[in-house]
Amino acid sequence: MNLPTSWRMRKLSDIATKLKAGGTPSAKNTAYYGGEIPFVKIGDISDDKKYLHTTEDSLTDEGIKNSSTWTVPEGALLYTMYGSYGIPKITKIECATNQAIIAFLPKKELVDVNYIYYYLTSIKSTLGDLTKGTTQQNLNAKIVRNIDVPLPSLNEQKRIVSKIEELFSKLDAGVTELQKGEEKLKQYRLSLLKSAFEGKLSKRARMRNRWEILQDFEEHEEPPNILQIPSEWRWVNVGSVVESLRNGIYKPKEYYNDDGIASLRMYNIEDGQIVWKDVKRMELTDEELQKYRLEPGDLLVNRVNSRELVGKAATIPEGIEDCVFESKNIRVKPTEHLRGEYLGHWFYLFRKRHFMSQVKQTVGQATVTQTQIKQMPIPLAPIAEQDEILEKIERQESILSDMREQLNANLTRADRLRQAILKHAFEGKLVPQDPSGEAPAMDVGDANLEPGEQTTLSEVITDVE
Repeated sequence: MNLPTSWRMRKLSDIATKLKAGGTPSAKNTAYYGGEIPFVKIGDISDDKKYLHTTEDSLTDEGIKNSSTWTVPEGALLYTMYGSYGIPKITKIECATNQAIIAFLPKKELVDVNYIYYYLTSIKSTLGDLTKGTTQQNLNAKIVRNIDVPLPSLNEQKRIVSKIEELFSKLDAGVTELQKGEEKLKQYRLSLLKSAFEGKLSKRARMRNRWEILQDFEEHEEPPNILQIPSEWRWVNVGSVVESLRNGIYKPKEYYNDDGIASLRMYNIEDGQIVWKDVKRMELTDEELQKYRLEPGDLLVNRVNSRELVGKAATIPEGIEDCVFESKNIRVKPTEHLRGEYLGHWFYLFRKRHFMSQVKQTVGQATVTQTQIKQMPIPLAPIAEQDEILEKIERQESILSDMREQLNANLTRADRLRQAILKHAFEGKLVPQDPSGEAPAMDVGDANLEPGEQTTLSEVITDVE
Protein backbone atom coordinates (compact mmCIF):
# COMPACT_ATOMS: atom_id res chain seq x y z
CA MET A 1 0.00 0.00 0.00
CA ASN A 2 1.41 3.38 -1.03
CA LEU A 3 0.84 5.74 1.88
CA PRO A 4 1.37 9.49 2.19
CA THR A 5 4.84 10.26 3.55
CA SER A 6 3.49 11.48 6.88
CA TRP A 7 1.58 8.22 7.56
CA ARG A 8 2.98 5.19 9.39
CA MET A 9 1.97 1.54 9.60
CA ARG A 10 1.28 0.45 13.17
CA LYS A 11 0.24 -2.88 14.69
CA LEU A 12 -3.16 -2.78 16.34
CA SER A 13 -1.53 -3.80 19.62
CA ASP A 14 0.83 -0.79 19.43
CA ILE A 15 -2.03 1.70 19.48
CA ALA A 16 -4.09 -0.01 22.21
CA THR A 17 -4.07 0.53 25.94
CA LYS A 18 -5.75 -2.86 26.17
CA LEU A 19 -6.54 -5.55 23.57
CA LYS A 20 -8.08 -8.57 25.23
CA ALA A 21 -10.72 -11.22 24.59
CA GLY A 22 -13.47 -12.06 27.07
CA GLY A 23 -14.71 -15.29 28.56
CA THR A 24 -17.84 -17.16 29.56
CA PRO A 25 -18.89 -17.90 33.15
CA SER A 26 -20.09 -21.43 33.85
CA ALA A 27 -23.66 -21.87 32.65
CA LYS A 28 -24.21 -24.35 35.49
CA ASN A 29 -24.16 -21.57 38.05
CA THR A 30 -27.31 -19.48 37.66
CA ALA A 31 -25.93 -16.90 40.13
CA TYR A 32 -23.55 -15.72 37.38
CA TYR A 33 -26.32 -14.65 35.02
CA GLY A 34 -29.18 -12.15 34.98
CA GLY A 35 -27.34 -9.27 36.61
CA GLU A 36 -26.74 -5.65 35.65
CA ILE A 37 -23.76 -6.15 33.31
CA PRO A 38 -24.64 -6.66 29.61
CA PHE A 39 -22.95 -9.79 28.23
CA VAL A 40 -21.99 -9.60 24.54
CA LYS A 41 -22.00 -12.64 22.26
CA ILE A 42 -21.56 -12.96 18.50
CA GLY A 43 -25.30 -12.77 17.91
CA ASP A 44 -25.43 -9.33 19.53
CA ILE A 45 -23.06 -7.75 17.00
CA SER A 46 -23.67 -9.66 13.77
CA ASP A 47 -25.51 -6.78 12.07
CA ASP A 48 -23.93 -3.86 10.19
CA LYS A 49 -24.79 -1.15 12.71
CA LYS A 50 -21.88 0.88 14.09
CA TYR A 51 -22.85 0.99 17.76
CA LEU A 52 -23.80 -1.60 20.39
CA HIS A 53 -26.62 -0.45 22.68
CA THR A 54 -28.14 -3.65 24.08
CA THR A 55 -27.42 -7.37 24.58
CA GLU A 56 -29.63 -10.40 24.98
CA ASP A 57 -27.92 -11.73 28.13
CA SER A 58 -26.35 -10.18 31.22
CA LEU A 59 -23.97 -11.15 34.01
CA THR A 60 -23.69 -10.51 37.72
CA ASP A 61 -20.56 -9.25 39.47
CA GLU A 62 -20.02 -12.83 40.60
CA GLY A 63 -20.07 -13.98 37.00
CA ILE A 64 -17.36 -11.46 36.12
CA LYS A 65 -15.20 -12.40 39.10
CA ASN A 66 -15.43 -16.13 38.45
CA SER A 67 -14.51 -16.17 34.77
CA SER A 68 -11.93 -14.77 32.36
CA THR A 69 -14.27 -12.08 31.07
CA TRP A 70 -13.81 -8.47 32.11
CA THR A 71 -15.66 -5.17 32.14
CA VAL A 72 -15.27 -3.29 28.87
CA PRO A 73 -15.91 0.47 29.12
CA GLU A 74 -18.23 2.49 26.93
CA GLY A 75 -16.47 3.77 23.82
CA ALA A 76 -14.34 0.67 23.30
CA LEU A 77 -14.27 -1.27 20.04
CA LEU A 78 -15.40 -4.91 19.97
CA TYR A 79 -14.18 -7.24 17.21
CA THR A 80 -15.53 -10.72 16.44
CA MET A 81 -13.00 -13.54 16.04
CA TYR A 82 -15.08 -16.73 15.60
CA GLY A 83 -18.10 -17.60 13.49
CA SER A 84 -19.11 -14.31 11.88
CA TYR A 85 -15.59 -12.99 12.30
CA GLY A 86 -14.20 -9.58 11.41
CA ILE A 87 -17.18 -7.47 12.52
CA PRO A 88 -16.30 -4.32 14.51
CA LYS A 89 -18.69 -2.54 16.86
CA ILE A 90 -18.29 0.45 19.18
CA THR A 91 -19.80 0.09 22.64
CA LYS A 92 -22.36 2.60 23.86
CA ILE A 93 -22.62 0.70 27.15
CA GLU A 94 -20.30 -0.77 29.72
CA CYS A 95 -20.32 -4.52 29.11
CA ALA A 96 -18.49 -7.86 29.19
CA THR A 97 -17.85 -10.21 26.26
CA ASN A 98 -17.35 -13.90 25.66
CA GLN A 99 -14.14 -15.43 24.31
CA ALA A 100 -15.23 -15.05 20.66
CA ILE A 101 -14.92 -11.27 20.94
CA ILE A 102 -11.82 -9.18 21.56
CA ALA A 103 -12.07 -5.64 22.91
CA PHE A 104 -9.80 -2.82 21.76
CA LEU A 105 -9.24 0.20 24.01
CA PRO A 106 -7.42 2.91 22.03
CA LYS A 107 -4.51 5.10 23.06
CA LYS A 108 -6.59 8.23 22.73
CA GLU A 109 -3.59 10.49 22.19
CA LEU A 110 -2.74 8.45 19.06
CA VAL A 111 -5.92 7.07 17.58
CA ASP A 112 -9.62 7.77 17.14
CA VAL A 113 -11.71 4.64 17.80
CA ASN A 114 -14.05 5.61 14.92
CA TYR A 115 -11.08 5.56 12.55
CA ILE A 116 -10.23 2.01 13.67
CA TYR A 117 -13.87 0.99 13.26
CA TYR A 118 -13.92 2.09 9.62
CA TYR A 119 -10.51 0.61 8.91
CA LEU A 120 -11.49 -2.81 10.26
CA THR A 121 -14.72 -2.57 8.26
CA SER A 122 -12.68 -1.88 5.11
CA ILE A 123 -10.49 -5.00 5.47
CA LYS A 124 -13.26 -7.49 6.28
CA SER A 125 -13.29 -8.98 2.78
CA THR A 126 -9.52 -9.68 2.93
CA LEU A 127 -9.43 -11.36 6.34
CA GLY A 128 -9.32 -14.81 4.72
CA ASP A 129 -5.64 -14.19 3.95
CA LEU A 130 -4.95 -13.69 7.68
CA THR A 131 -6.64 -16.95 8.67
CA LYS A 132 -4.56 -19.14 6.33
CA GLY A 133 -2.69 -21.78 8.28
CA THR A 134 -5.23 -21.83 11.11
CA THR A 135 -7.25 -24.99 11.71
CA GLN A 136 -10.51 -23.14 11.11
CA GLN A 137 -11.52 -19.99 9.25
CA ASN A 138 -11.37 -17.86 12.39
CA LEU A 139 -9.29 -15.06 13.81
CA ASN A 140 -7.47 -15.28 17.12
CA ALA A 141 -5.93 -12.77 19.53
CA LYS A 142 -2.46 -13.10 17.99
CA ILE A 143 -3.75 -12.39 14.48
CA VAL A 144 -5.76 -9.40 15.69
CA ARG A 145 -2.84 -7.94 17.64
CA ASN A 146 -0.72 -8.04 14.47
CA ILE A 147 -3.20 -6.37 12.12
CA ASP A 148 -1.37 -3.51 10.37
CA VAL A 149 -3.13 -0.13 10.52
CA PRO A 150 -2.19 2.80 8.23
CA LEU A 151 -2.06 5.71 10.67
CA PRO A 152 -2.05 9.45 9.92
CA SER A 153 -2.07 12.14 12.60
CA LEU A 154 -4.97 12.19 15.06
CA ASN A 155 -6.40 15.35 13.49
CA GLU A 156 -6.35 13.78 10.05
CA GLN A 157 -8.01 10.64 11.41
CA LYS A 158 -10.86 12.78 12.68
CA ARG A 159 -11.19 14.56 9.34
CA ILE A 160 -11.20 11.22 7.52
CA VAL A 161 -13.93 9.87 9.82
CA SER A 162 -15.98 13.04 9.31
CA LYS A 163 -15.71 12.75 5.50
CA ILE A 164 -16.54 9.03 5.51
CA GLU A 165 -19.66 9.66 7.57
CA GLU A 166 -20.69 12.59 5.38
CA LEU A 167 -20.45 10.45 2.23
CA PHE A 168 -21.98 7.39 3.88
CA SER A 169 -24.91 9.51 5.05
CA LYS A 170 -25.62 10.48 1.44
CA LEU A 171 -25.27 6.87 0.32
CA ASP A 172 -27.57 5.67 3.11
CA ALA A 173 -30.22 8.16 2.00
CA GLY A 174 -29.95 6.82 -1.54
CA VAL A 175 -30.14 3.19 -0.38
CA THR A 176 -33.21 4.01 1.71
CA GLU A 177 -34.94 5.32 -1.39
CA LEU A 178 -33.98 2.21 -3.32
CA GLN A 179 -35.35 0.01 -0.54
CA LYS A 180 -38.59 1.99 -0.61
CA GLY A 181 -38.69 1.23 -4.31
CA GLU A 182 -38.39 -2.49 -3.60
CA GLU A 183 -41.28 -2.28 -1.16
CA LYS A 184 -43.39 -0.43 -3.73
CA LEU A 185 -42.76 -3.20 -6.25
CA LYS A 186 -43.94 -5.80 -3.74
CA GLN A 187 -47.08 -3.80 -3.02
CA TYR A 188 -47.75 -3.35 -6.72
CA ARG A 189 -47.44 -7.11 -7.26
CA LEU A 190 -50.01 -7.77 -4.54
CA SER A 191 -52.35 -5.20 -6.07
CA LEU A 192 -51.88 -6.80 -9.47
CA LEU A 193 -52.81 -10.23 -8.13
CA LYS A 194 -55.82 -8.87 -6.26
CA SER A 195 -57.08 -7.35 -9.51
CA ALA A 196 -56.44 -10.66 -11.27
CA PHE A 197 -58.51 -12.65 -8.77
CA GLU A 198 -61.33 -10.12 -8.94
CA GLY A 199 -61.54 -10.74 -12.67
CA LYS A 200 -60.47 -7.21 -13.58
CA LEU A 201 -57.51 -8.23 -15.75
CA SER A 202 -59.70 -10.51 -17.88
CA LYS A 203 -62.91 -8.45 -17.92
CA ARG A 204 -62.75 -7.48 -21.62
CA ALA A 205 -61.84 -10.98 -22.73
CA ARG A 206 -64.66 -12.42 -20.60
CA MET A 207 -67.20 -10.09 -22.19
CA ARG A 208 -65.83 -10.84 -25.64
CA ASN A 209 -65.71 -14.63 -25.28
CA ARG A 210 -68.68 -15.19 -22.98
CA TRP A 211 -67.13 -18.19 -21.29
CA GLU A 212 -69.55 -20.59 -19.66
CA ILE A 213 -70.64 -20.04 -16.09
CA LEU A 214 -69.03 -22.59 -13.79
CA GLN A 215 -71.71 -24.89 -12.43
CA ASP A 216 -70.23 -28.31 -11.77
CA PHE A 217 -68.25 -27.37 -8.66
CA GLU A 218 -69.38 -27.45 -5.06
CA GLU A 219 -69.06 -23.95 -3.69
CA HIS A 220 -67.00 -23.14 -0.61
CA GLU A 221 -69.24 -23.03 2.45
CA GLU A 222 -67.92 -19.70 3.73
CA PRO A 223 -66.20 -17.77 0.93
CA PRO A 224 -63.88 -15.09 2.31
CA ASN A 225 -65.23 -11.57 2.18
CA ILE A 226 -62.07 -10.12 0.62
CA LEU A 227 -62.78 -10.13 -3.12
CA GLN A 228 -65.78 -9.46 -5.31
CA ILE A 229 -65.50 -12.11 -8.03
CA PRO A 230 -67.38 -12.19 -11.35
CA SER A 231 -70.76 -13.93 -11.35
CA GLU A 232 -69.38 -16.53 -13.80
CA TRP A 233 -66.78 -17.66 -11.24
CA ARG A 234 -67.15 -19.82 -8.15
CA TRP A 235 -65.54 -19.93 -4.72
CA VAL A 236 -64.42 -23.55 -4.29
CA ASN A 237 -62.15 -25.55 -1.98
CA VAL A 238 -58.65 -26.18 -3.32
CA GLY A 239 -59.26 -29.85 -2.54
CA SER A 240 -62.03 -30.01 -5.16
CA VAL A 241 -59.73 -28.92 -8.02
CA VAL A 242 -56.53 -30.83 -7.22
CA GLU A 243 -55.73 -34.38 -8.16
CA SER A 244 -53.45 -35.26 -5.24
CA LEU A 245 -51.33 -33.98 -2.36
CA ARG A 246 -48.21 -35.74 -1.09
CA ASN A 247 -45.60 -35.02 1.57
CA GLY A 248 -42.00 -35.21 0.39
CA ILE A 249 -39.38 -37.90 0.86
CA TYR A 250 -37.00 -38.22 3.80
CA LYS A 251 -33.58 -39.83 3.39
CA PRO A 252 -30.70 -40.10 5.91
CA LYS A 253 -27.54 -38.13 5.16
CA GLU A 254 -25.71 -41.15 3.73
CA TYR A 255 -28.06 -41.09 0.73
CA TYR A 256 -26.95 -37.59 -0.28
CA ASN A 257 -24.18 -37.20 -2.87
CA ASP A 258 -23.18 -35.06 -5.85
CA ASP A 259 -24.46 -37.51 -8.46
CA GLY A 260 -27.99 -38.13 -7.18
CA ILE A 261 -31.40 -36.73 -8.13
CA ALA A 262 -31.99 -33.09 -7.21
CA SER A 263 -34.22 -32.70 -4.14
CA LEU A 264 -35.89 -29.33 -3.64
CA ARG A 265 -36.07 -28.01 -0.08
CA MET A 266 -37.86 -25.12 1.57
CA TYR A 267 -34.84 -22.92 0.75
CA ASN A 268 -35.58 -23.40 -2.96
CA ILE A 269 -38.89 -21.51 -2.67
CA GLU A 270 -38.44 -17.75 -2.67
CA ASP A 271 -40.94 -15.01 -3.36
CA GLY A 272 -43.31 -17.37 -5.16
CA GLN A 273 -40.58 -18.78 -7.42
CA ILE A 274 -38.40 -21.90 -7.58
CA VAL A 275 -34.78 -20.84 -7.11
CA TRP A 276 -32.05 -23.27 -8.11
CA LYS A 277 -29.45 -22.71 -5.38
CA ASP A 278 -27.71 -25.01 -2.88
CA VAL A 279 -29.66 -27.90 -4.36
CA LYS A 280 -29.12 -31.18 -2.50
CA ARG A 281 -28.99 -34.49 -4.38
CA MET A 282 -29.92 -37.95 -3.14
CA GLU A 283 -29.76 -41.57 -4.27
CA LEU A 284 -33.23 -42.84 -5.18
CA THR A 285 -34.73 -46.01 -6.57
CA ASP A 286 -36.75 -45.78 -9.80
CA GLU A 287 -39.89 -46.35 -7.72
CA GLU A 288 -39.02 -43.45 -5.37
CA LEU A 289 -38.28 -41.15 -8.30
CA GLN A 290 -41.61 -41.99 -9.88
CA LYS A 291 -43.47 -41.42 -6.60
CA TYR A 292 -41.88 -38.08 -5.69
CA ARG A 293 -41.02 -36.58 -9.08
CA LEU A 294 -41.99 -32.93 -9.59
CA GLU A 295 -43.52 -32.04 -12.95
CA PRO A 296 -44.23 -28.66 -14.59
CA GLY A 297 -47.48 -27.24 -13.21
CA ASP A 298 -47.16 -28.93 -9.81
CA LEU A 299 -47.30 -26.60 -6.83
CA LEU A 300 -44.61 -27.08 -4.18
CA VAL A 301 -45.78 -25.91 -0.74
CA ASN A 302 -43.51 -25.53 2.28
CA ARG A 303 -45.27 -27.26 5.19
CA VAL A 304 -42.71 -26.72 8.03
CA ASN A 305 -41.01 -23.37 8.66
CA SER A 306 -41.23 -20.28 10.83
CA ARG A 307 -44.73 -18.91 11.36
CA GLU A 308 -44.00 -16.09 8.93
CA LEU A 309 -42.77 -18.33 6.09
CA VAL A 310 -44.75 -21.55 6.43
CA GLY A 311 -47.08 -22.18 3.49
CA LYS A 312 -44.90 -20.34 0.98
CA ALA A 313 -45.28 -21.95 -2.44
CA ALA A 314 -44.05 -21.98 -6.02
CA THR A 315 -45.15 -23.60 -9.26
CA ILE A 316 -42.69 -25.97 -10.94
CA PRO A 317 -41.66 -24.31 -14.24
CA GLU A 318 -41.19 -25.86 -17.67
CA GLY A 319 -37.72 -27.12 -18.54
CA ILE A 320 -36.65 -28.05 -15.01
CA GLU A 321 -34.36 -31.06 -14.64
CA ASP A 322 -35.56 -34.27 -13.00
CA CYS A 323 -36.14 -33.51 -9.33
CA VAL A 324 -38.07 -34.60 -6.24
CA PHE A 325 -39.02 -32.79 -3.04
CA GLU A 326 -37.96 -33.38 0.54
CA SER A 327 -40.16 -34.05 3.54
CA LYS A 328 -40.77 -30.47 4.72
CA ASN A 329 -42.70 -29.75 1.51
CA ILE A 330 -45.99 -30.90 -0.01
CA ARG A 331 -46.60 -31.46 -3.71
CA VAL A 332 -50.02 -30.31 -4.96
CA LYS A 333 -51.10 -31.69 -8.37
CA PRO A 334 -53.90 -29.68 -10.03
CA THR A 335 -56.67 -31.25 -12.14
CA GLU A 336 -57.44 -30.16 -15.68
CA HIS A 337 -59.71 -27.44 -14.23
CA LEU A 338 -56.87 -25.56 -12.56
CA ARG A 339 -53.56 -24.18 -13.84
CA GLY A 340 -50.68 -24.64 -11.42
CA GLU A 341 -49.46 -21.07 -12.05
CA TYR A 342 -52.96 -19.74 -11.20
CA LEU A 343 -52.88 -21.68 -7.92
CA GLY A 344 -49.34 -20.46 -7.22
CA HIS A 345 -50.35 -16.81 -7.59
CA TRP A 346 -53.32 -17.39 -5.30
CA PHE A 347 -51.04 -18.85 -2.63
CA TYR A 348 -48.76 -15.82 -2.88
CA LEU A 349 -51.72 -13.49 -2.34
CA PHE A 350 -53.79 -15.44 0.19
CA ARG A 351 -51.70 -18.03 2.07
CA LYS A 352 -50.83 -15.87 5.09
CA ARG A 353 -54.47 -14.95 5.64
CA HIS A 354 -55.52 -18.58 5.36
CA PHE A 355 -52.78 -20.32 7.34
CA MET A 356 -51.80 -17.84 10.08
CA SER A 357 -54.77 -18.70 12.29
CA GLN A 358 -54.46 -22.45 11.67
CA VAL A 359 -50.77 -23.35 11.85
CA LYS A 360 -49.49 -25.48 14.70
CA GLN A 361 -46.54 -23.86 16.47
CA THR A 362 -43.82 -25.93 18.20
CA VAL A 363 -40.46 -24.54 19.38
CA GLY A 364 -40.13 -21.88 16.72
CA GLN A 365 -41.51 -24.06 13.91
CA ALA A 366 -44.98 -23.87 12.39
CA THR A 367 -46.72 -26.58 10.36
CA VAL A 368 -49.51 -26.69 7.78
CA THR A 369 -51.25 -29.88 6.76
CA GLN A 370 -52.69 -31.34 3.59
CA THR A 371 -56.17 -30.92 5.07
CA GLN A 372 -55.61 -27.20 5.63
CA ILE A 373 -54.48 -26.84 2.03
CA LYS A 374 -57.54 -28.71 0.77
CA GLN A 375 -59.80 -26.43 2.79
CA MET A 376 -58.30 -23.24 1.36
CA PRO A 377 -60.91 -21.31 -0.66
CA ILE A 378 -59.95 -20.22 -4.17
CA PRO A 379 -61.88 -18.06 -6.70
CA LEU A 380 -62.14 -20.41 -9.68
CA ALA A 381 -62.36 -18.97 -13.17
CA PRO A 382 -63.02 -21.00 -16.36
CA ILE A 383 -59.78 -22.56 -17.60
CA ALA A 384 -59.65 -20.33 -20.71
CA GLU A 385 -60.00 -17.25 -18.51
CA GLN A 386 -57.26 -18.55 -16.21
CA ASP A 387 -54.98 -18.64 -19.26
CA GLU A 388 -55.96 -15.05 -20.12
CA ILE A 389 -55.23 -13.95 -16.54
CA LEU A 390 -51.86 -15.72 -16.48
CA GLU A 391 -50.83 -14.05 -19.74
CA LYS A 392 -51.65 -10.61 -18.29
CA ILE A 393 -49.83 -11.36 -15.03
CA GLU A 394 -46.76 -12.66 -16.86
CA ARG A 395 -46.57 -9.51 -18.97
CA GLN A 396 -46.73 -7.24 -15.91
CA GLU A 397 -44.34 -9.37 -13.86
CA SER A 398 -41.79 -9.19 -16.66
CA ILE A 399 -41.83 -5.40 -16.28
CA LEU A 400 -41.60 -5.72 -12.49
CA SER A 401 -38.65 -8.10 -12.86
CA ASP A 402 -36.76 -5.59 -15.02
CA MET A 403 -37.39 -2.85 -12.48
CA ARG A 404 -36.27 -5.13 -9.64
CA GLU A 405 -33.05 -5.95 -11.47
CA GLN A 406 -32.37 -2.26 -11.94
CA LEU A 407 -32.93 -1.59 -8.23
CA ASN A 408 -30.63 -4.47 -7.26
CA ALA A 409 -27.96 -3.24 -9.65
CA ASN A 410 -28.10 0.20 -8.03
CA LEU A 411 -27.89 -1.34 -4.55
CA THR A 412 -24.82 -3.29 -5.65
CA ARG A 413 -23.35 -0.13 -7.13
CA ALA A 414 -23.94 1.71 -3.85
CA ASP A 415 -22.11 -1.05 -1.98
CA ARG A 416 -19.18 -0.84 -4.40
CA LEU A 417 -19.09 2.90 -3.91
CA ARG A 418 -19.06 2.45 -0.14
CA GLN A 419 -16.05 0.14 -0.42
CA ALA A 420 -14.32 2.55 -2.77
CA ILE A 421 -14.79 5.40 -0.29
CA LEU A 422 -13.10 3.31 2.42
CA LYS A 423 -10.30 2.31 0.04
CA HIS A 424 -9.57 5.97 -0.76
CA ALA A 425 -9.79 6.90 2.91
CA PHE A 426 -7.04 4.52 4.00
CA GLU A 427 -4.81 5.35 1.06
CA GLY A 428 -4.81 8.99 2.16
CA LYS A 429 -6.89 10.16 -0.83
CA LEU A 430 -10.17 11.11 0.82
CA VAL A 431 -9.25 14.38 2.55
CA PRO A 432 -6.40 16.92 2.29
CA GLN A 433 -3.17 15.83 3.94
CA ASP A 434 -3.04 18.97 6.06
CA PRO A 435 -5.63 21.45 7.35
CA SER A 436 -4.76 24.00 4.63
CA GLY A 437 -6.51 21.69 2.16
CA GLU A 438 -3.83 21.71 -0.58
CA ALA A 439 -4.47 18.12 -1.52
CA PRO A 440 -7.80 17.62 -3.34
CA ALA A 441 -10.62 15.92 -1.47
CA MET A 442 -12.19 12.93 -3.21
CA ASP A 443 -15.53 13.54 -4.86
CA VAL A 444 -18.04 10.75 -4.25
CA GLY A 445 -18.28 10.18 -7.99
CA ASP A 446 -14.56 9.51 -8.42
CA ALA A 447 -14.49 6.16 -6.63
CA ASN A 448 -12.29 3.55 -8.25
CA LEU A 449 -14.95 1.17 -9.53
CA GLU A 450 -14.56 -1.41 -12.26
CA PRO A 451 -14.23 -0.05 -15.82
CA GLY A 452 -17.54 1.23 -17.09
CA GLU A 453 -19.02 1.52 -13.59
CA GLN A 454 -17.90 5.03 -12.61
CA THR A 455 -20.97 6.80 -11.37
CA THR A 456 -22.16 9.84 -9.49
CA LEU A 457 -24.20 9.71 -6.35
CA SER A 458 -27.20 11.11 -8.20
CA GLU A 459 -27.10 8.05 -10.46
CA VAL A 460 -27.02 5.73 -7.47
CA ILE A 461 -30.00 7.42 -5.86
CA THR A 462 -32.35 6.39 -8.64
CA ASP A 463 -35.86 7.78 -8.83
CA VAL A 464 -38.08 4.75 -8.20
CA GLU A 465 -41.43 6.43 -8.68
